[in-house]
Amino acid sequence: GGSGRAVLGKVNGLQERLKSLEQDKLDELREENLNLRKTCYEQKAVLVKKEEDLHASRKRESEQETALEQEMKERETSRKRERELETALEQERKGRETSR
Repeated sequence: GGSGRAVLGKVNGLQERLKSLEQDKLDELREENLNLRKTCYEQKAVLVKKEEDLHASRKRESEQETALEQEMKERETSRKRERELETALEQERKGRETSR
Protein backbone atom coordinates (compact mmCIF):
# COMPACT_ATOMS: atom_id res chain seq x y z
CA GLY A 1 0.00 0.00 0.00
CA GLY A 2 3.05 2.29 0.30
CA SER A 3 3.44 2.76 -3.42
CA GLY A 4 -0.20 3.86 -3.75
CA ARG A 5 0.39 6.72 -1.33
CA ALA A 6 3.55 7.70 -3.21
CA VAL A 7 1.64 7.86 -6.50
CA LEU A 8 -1.10 9.88 -4.85
CA GLY A 9 1.50 12.27 -3.45
CA LYS A 10 3.04 12.64 -6.90
CA VAL A 11 -0.37 13.33 -8.48
CA ASN A 12 -1.18 15.92 -5.80
CA GLY A 13 2.18 17.54 -6.32
CA LEU A 14 1.58 17.72 -10.08
CA GLN A 15 -1.89 19.18 -9.53
CA GLU A 16 -0.44 21.82 -7.22
CA ARG A 17 2.21 22.71 -9.81
CA LEU A 18 -0.47 22.88 -12.52
CA LYS A 19 -2.61 25.21 -10.38
CA SER A 20 0.42 27.37 -9.71
CA LEU A 21 1.28 27.52 -13.42
CA GLU A 22 -2.33 28.34 -14.31
CA GLN A 23 -2.35 31.11 -11.69
CA ASP A 24 0.93 32.51 -13.06
CA LYS A 25 -0.52 32.45 -16.58
CA LEU A 26 -3.72 34.17 -15.39
CA ASP A 27 -1.72 36.87 -13.60
CA GLU A 28 0.40 37.36 -16.71
CA LEU A 29 -2.71 37.69 -18.93
CA ARG A 30 -4.32 40.11 -16.47
CA GLU A 31 -1.19 42.24 -16.48
CA GLU A 32 -1.07 42.19 -20.27
CA ASN A 33 -4.76 43.10 -20.45
CA LEU A 34 -4.21 46.05 -18.10
CA ASN A 35 -1.25 47.26 -20.14
CA LEU A 36 -3.21 47.01 -23.38
CA ARG A 37 -6.13 48.90 -21.89
CA LYS A 38 -3.78 51.57 -20.58
CA THR A 39 -2.16 51.91 -24.03
CA CYS A 40 -5.61 52.04 -25.61
CA TYR A 41 -6.74 54.84 -23.27
CA GLU A 42 -3.53 56.78 -23.91
CA GLN A 43 -3.92 56.47 -27.68
CA LYS A 44 -7.57 57.48 -27.43
CA ALA A 45 -6.56 60.55 -25.41
CA VAL A 46 -4.00 61.46 -28.07
CA LEU A 47 -6.64 61.07 -30.79
CA VAL A 48 -9.15 63.20 -28.89
CA LYS A 49 -6.47 65.89 -28.43
CA LYS A 50 -5.64 65.77 -32.17
CA GLU A 51 -9.32 66.09 -33.04
CA GLU A 52 -9.66 69.08 -30.71
CA ASP A 53 -6.57 70.71 -32.24
CA LEU A 54 -7.91 70.08 -35.74
CA HIS A 55 -11.27 71.57 -34.80
CA ALA A 56 -9.61 74.64 -33.27
CA SER A 57 -7.40 75.05 -36.35
CA ARG A 58 -10.42 74.78 -38.68
CA LYS A 59 -12.24 77.35 -36.57
CA ARG A 60 -9.24 79.72 -36.83
CA GLU A 61 -9.10 79.20 -40.60
CA SER A 62 -12.79 79.94 -40.89
CA GLU A 63 -12.41 83.10 -38.79
CA GLN A 64 -9.48 84.22 -40.95
CA GLU A 65 -11.49 83.60 -44.12
CA THR A 66 -14.36 85.65 -42.73
CA ALA A 67 -11.96 88.44 -41.78
CA LEU A 68 -10.44 88.39 -45.27
CA GLU A 69 -13.85 88.51 -46.94
CA GLN A 70 -14.79 91.44 -44.71
CA GLU A 71 -11.57 93.25 -45.60
CA MET A 72 -12.16 92.69 -49.32
CA LYS A 73 -15.71 94.05 -49.04
CA GLU A 74 -14.40 97.11 -47.21
CA ARG A 75 -11.75 97.69 -49.88
CA GLU A 76 -14.35 97.33 -52.63
CA THR A 77 -16.62 99.82 -50.86
CA SER A 78 -13.76 102.26 -50.44
CA ARG A 79 -12.80 101.87 -54.12
CA LYS A 80 -16.40 102.54 -55.12
CA ARG A 81 -16.40 105.68 -52.97
CA GLU A 82 -13.15 106.84 -54.59
CA ARG A 83 -14.64 106.34 -58.07
CA GLU A 84 -17.79 108.24 -57.11
CA LEU A 85 -15.66 111.06 -55.74
CA GLU A 86 -13.54 111.17 -58.91
CA THR A 87 -16.70 111.23 -61.05
CA ALA A 88 -18.17 114.02 -58.94
CA LEU A 89 -14.93 116.04 -59.17
CA GLU A 90 -14.78 115.51 -62.92
CA GLN A 91 -18.38 116.66 -63.38
CA GLU A 92 -17.71 119.69 -61.21
CA ARG A 93 -14.67 120.57 -63.33
CA LYS A 94 -16.65 120.10 -66.54
CA GLY A 95 -19.42 122.25 -65.09
CA ARG A 96 -16.96 125.06 -64.35
CA GLU A 97 -15.44 124.78 -67.83
CA THR A 98 -18.86 125.07 -69.54
CA SER A 99 -19.97 127.93 -67.32
CA ARG A 100 -17.03 130.03 -68.47
